[in-house]
Amino acid sequence: MKYIQAMVAAVCLFIVSGAIGAVRADDRDEEDQGVVLYTPSDTGDLLICRAVNVSDKTLGITIAVINHFGQAISCASPTTCTHGSGAPNTNPTPEVQVLKGTTTDIEITLPAGGPAQDGYCAFAVSGTGDRDDLRVSLGIRRTTTIPGTTIPVFLSRIVEGH
Repeated sequence: MKYIQAMVAAVCLFIVSGAIGAVRADDRDEEDQGVVLYTPSDTGDLLICRAVNVSDKTLGITIAVINHFGQAISCASPTTCTHGSGAPNTNPTPEVQVLKGTTTDIEITLPAGGPAQDGYCAFAVSGTGDRDDLRVSLGIRRTTTIPGTTIPVFLSRIVEGH
């Protein structure tokens, strides 16, 4: 009989501890939540990472353009970095507050005629735990010439991130 009571007590303890954990998860402050979204990798001499806040609240967003070695692409000359919100031109960007329905981005321009850079975007978002509150993309441009001529050709592509 004592074994049955002990088993019932253990089952009740597991049920109660699970319910407490579920309640605490709902009580978390939204500012403590965050998600990270990534785009696929692509190659170009212009890489633009853009995020659109489609939620009903302001989100904090940091953007990094990462090379195939897993390192942030340098903004040192002759490469230039520009940031859509007027923040310092660094990669990764500082966290900026993005209002609902607005965008933020970083653009990395490599020297004309130089080698293209392979990269992808990483977006660290605070203020939400829902990945669907943000739309992200990587836009690339590749400048090349038609073989045997000096006629420039601009190739572009945009890939979505998740």
